[in-house]
Amino acid sequence: MKVQSYKSTKSYIQKSYNFLMANEASNNLFWEVIKNHNSKYKNLSWCANIYENGKIILSSLLTESEYILVSHGKLKAVERLQNYLKRKNVIYKGLCGPTDLVDDFKNIELSPKQKIVHSRKDFKIFISNLKMIRTDNPINKGFSLKVVGKNEWPRARHWAMQFASESEPKLDPAMVISLANKMRKSKNLFFLEKVKLGTCAMVGIRRETENYMIINLVFVPKESRGQQFGEHIIYMIMMYIYKTYNKMCLLFSDYKGKDNLYDKVGFEHTSDFAEISLINQK
Repeated sequence: MKVQSYKSTKSYIQKSYNFLMANEASNNLFWEVIKNHNSKYKNLSWCANIYENGKIILSSLLTESEYILVSHGKLKAVERLQNYLKRKNVIYKGLCGPTDLVDDFKNIELSPKQKIVHSRKDFKIFISNLKMIRTDNPINKGFSLKVVGKNEWPRARHWAMQFASESEPKLDPAMVISLANKMRKSKNLFFLEKVKLGTCAMVGIRRETENYMIINLVFVPKESRGQQFGEHIIYMIMMYIYKTYNKMCLLFSDYKGKDNLYDKVGFEHTSDFAEISLINQK
């Protein structure tokens, strides 16, 4: 196996694109890099592919938040990658990627300057499909999506704070509010409205890949739960995305209980994703 790093982000994207596309849903976070760099080609601080017999078997990069992001790939490449990172003294604050790869990565001896802290997030990645697209679906009757504007922002901001506090582990409210506001400014934050009832739920579109729009901040306030508003808003945003962008939906879910909403409405659980934080020892 050979590790090929790239000084030019443009070269990295050109070499990696087809490999990443082969598992687009699992590798969706790489599209944020592709989108941000595809026109400007601002160089990443570190990016590389691992080759075996001339073919890429794993791709990786250091994100702006200094996390090592690994792609879907072969497990045997993980040890080769981490040994390379140690040898090249690449400093990183955490790991994220497919669960099996991240788990194997962290079990290998870490650098003496790093240790694992008790901060881990596990997600399931879900995708929608064409079978779910039904313009005549009776569940849509009486419901509509409303773009969150300046007048609606106070409620959206409050719900974003609630979303952060109810997450497990809890999220930074300022970070979630900032994310919600970015989606609002790009007209990608929506309320679910029902005739004679008003505003019921919230959802946002965070980013996109070639074939998927990634949805985020699916939230139903406590007083409105148990009335299937979560199902309604998922169907509505899925229809909106398909009609507007001709794409499917992709989302991360950290729900670990029974009766996952996305299983219930017909989404496909396509892969598992993990994020682990590391800190430097003093």
